[in-house]
Amino acid sequence: MTLHCSAAVVVPFDVDVLAGALDSLANTATVEGGGSLNPSSSTATVRTVGGNLTITKSHQGSFSRGQRGAAYSIVVSNTTSFATNGLVTVNDTLPSGVTATAMSGPGWNCSVQSTSCTRSDVLTAGAYPPITLVVDIATTAPGTLTNTVVVSGGGDTNASDKSASDTATLAGP
Repeated sequence: MTLHCSAAVVVPFDVDVLAGALDSLANTATVEGGGSLNPSSSTATVRTVGGNLTITKSHQGSFSRGQRGAAYSIVVSNTTSFATNGLVTVNDTLPSGVTATAMSGPGWNCSVQSTSCTRSDVLTAGAYPPITLVVDIATTAPGTLTNTVVVSGGGDTNASDKSASDTATLAGP
């Protein structure tokens, strides 16, 4: 897109980024004319960079009805070398018969009431420290529990691979 202005003005404009666009986008603006003696100060580039966040969820051992303190591990990773930017949010949807009792992870701001965590620090390739979600399982819980977690934000423009599920078959009656 080219914008032409004949006076000293600030020209704001919006850009729509299409699904499937590259993870790293650059927008360069150049000012010409006006008697500038330093052409290098007439160009500015703004980069929009967002990594590709993925999420995994797992548990160790077996779960049973009436169990207290069952634990899930949630890991958010960036699969690109492009840094995340902005708030990253993790939302966990508990199945029927499961109650969250604790949720935390180094650097995460978590709420056990909403079973969600946030953070806004930059992540290049790799993973944030894991989130541990501790739950109690009701004696009336169904025989199979499927727990789903979703990650969003961080400047990620890839709509796929943003959720993960963990299924546990309960031991006991």
